[in-house]
Amino acid sequence: MFLLWFLVIALALGLAVAGWRLQQVRAGDAQASRRISAVLDNLSVGLSVWDADQRLVSCNERFREYYPAVKLKPGLQFEDLLRFTVTRGLLQIPEDKIELWVADRVEGFNNVGRDVLRTADGRWLEIRRIPTDRLEVVVLYADITTAREAELELAKGSQWLGRQLAGQTLLQETIEVAATVKSFESGVQRVIDLVCEWSGWPVACAYRVSPDDPDRLVPMGLWHLSDPDPFTFLRASTDQGSERKGEGVSGRVLQTKDLVWVANVAVDPSVSAERRAEMPGIRGACALPITSAGRVVAVLEFLAREQLVPDPASTKLLRAVGLALGQVFTHRGI
Repeated sequence: MFLLWFLVIALALGLAVAGWRLQQVRAGDAQASRRISAVLDNLSVGLSVWDADQRLVSCNERFREYYPAVKLKPGLQFEDLLRFTVTRGLLQIPEDKIELWVADRVEGFNNVGRDVLRTADGRWLEIRRIPTDRLEVVVLYADITTAREAELELAKGSQWLGRQLAGQTLLQETIEVAATVKSFESGVQRVIDLVCEWSGWPVACAYRVSPDDPDRLVPMGLWHLSDPDPFTFLRASTDQGSERKGEGVSGRVLQTKDLVWVANVAVDPSVSAERRAEMPGIRGACALPITSAGRVVAVLEFLAREQLVPDPASTKLLRAVGLALGQVFTHRGI
């Protein structure tokens, strides 16, 4: 797509330069002049030529279409057109960045330049500046909405495919762990590391159901910490405490026997003020039950720097991870 666009630019530039030069050579040939004008006006690219003093020399009809309320006359200053472009809303430039945007383009007028910007009506516009050997600058406008939207869709598709592959890898590696580890604890440690690697979550810990009280979770002392220093107090208080059924994020899992998502720990009533203070920079949480023979035997708790909005694919994947790890408990115990 971009190769095609490059060829269009090259053709447009070649026609423009050749046209103006031919007009000079055949200044008296009215028929040739009309033919050249017709060719330039039928280009799909908006084309304008500016002299060394940044004044408009000429432009084709396609270029004029971008400025229906402006009379684009020879002598118009390039800076004036830029200011009209952004202050009248043709292009979406943040108000606090307009002056810098204009200054950069005026200063770089004689250099090759390229901008891809959103128009006020939602289209995508590519603007190119191309200096010529006659100290003039050709400015080209092209509507690349179709190509840009296709590019964005392709990027989304690639991201989706990447997430799918990463999820498959996580599940496959969890199954391999379940088949090879010698103890439940070693399996838990490996799985919380794998989930954090998959998700980018910086903190994870594990609880098991107390053998003396099925309504209480006790810490296993197993952690994943991408940076231990900010969470020293969190680790100490967690390892010295416990969670009751229905209390806290992991306690809710023990009650519901299902995955729990906390979008924002700052406003979730299951997260105490003391717990929040021990989690600097944490916004989201997720807790995953590990089940064996239909009962919860352990809970893995994960903390994220971003808010966590549950999605069906991630929920399904983590449930599968929990089931696979539950097989380790069933066959090897704790």
